[in-house]
Amino acid sequence: MLRRIHYLPVLLFIIIAAIILAVMNNDFLYTIQDCSLFSQGHTFMSSLTNKPGGVINWAGCFLTQFFYYPWLGTLFLIIIWTLIYVLCVKTYKLRTHDQAYTIIPITALLCSITGVGYWIYYMNMPGYWFACSLGCLFTILSLYGYTRIKTVGPIAISLLYLIAITITGYYLCGWWGLLTAICCVLLDIRNKSERVTELRPVHVEEIKAYLEALDLIDDIPVRYAFGAKEEDKTENVVITQPGMRYCQAEALVWSLKKD
Repeated sequence: MLRRIHYLPVLLFIIIAAIILAVMNNDFLYTIQDCSLFSQGHTFMSSLTNKPGGVINWAGCFLTQFFYYPWLGTLFLIIIWTLIYVLCVKTYKLRTHDQAYTIIPITALLCSITGVGYWIYYMNMPGYWFACSLGCLFTILSLYGYTRIKTVGPIAISLLYLIAITITGYYLCGWWGLLTAICCVLLDIRNKSERVTELRPVHVEEIKAYLEALDLIDDIPVRYAFGAKEEDKTENVVITQPGMRYCQAEALVWSLKKD
């Protein structure tokens, strides 16, 4: 079932995050890019990508350069966080009054930047400032793709997708790829109840009316030898032989034509 996305929570978050990052911590963001190392040469790239999760660290180092203009780096972060919000709503099919809870993970990503403080001078984590947001985006994007494949494709294709995204994700994003596989399994467990429909009395009545319209069932009243009270009278639902009735109707029509 498609859910309408409620943009008011994320709009308020964007305004607050822009003020906190680009206005209140603009010097801090400039210091981040000043302390971050990035080189366009092959040596720097291979030094990061030769281990699991190195690609996302390299991408984080590349995007950190944009903190030279604090508002520009903030804009990239806000775009990533907005995508996470929208994909969370679509993936988990959140109702309107539950969508505000999606602000919690992107708020945690915001705090992971502003809460570092003076540890910025001791950290040895290349691309940290964007790596967490990119990893979260990869996970929720992969989850969304998994849900789409589950609805339109056979189980074998979704299983192959899960294996491929786990292996590829581990190389590109490190432990984020393993987290994606775990989240896919948990999402299957969560959605299992949605694939089971409870048979209620109203459904039974609809099925009965449909079968009666097709002349497939009939109500046979129960007769008692010594009579019965009004409240004791019951009926049995029996399955008829529609083929016999159709043959009788065809014979009657043939007979009428002959006459």
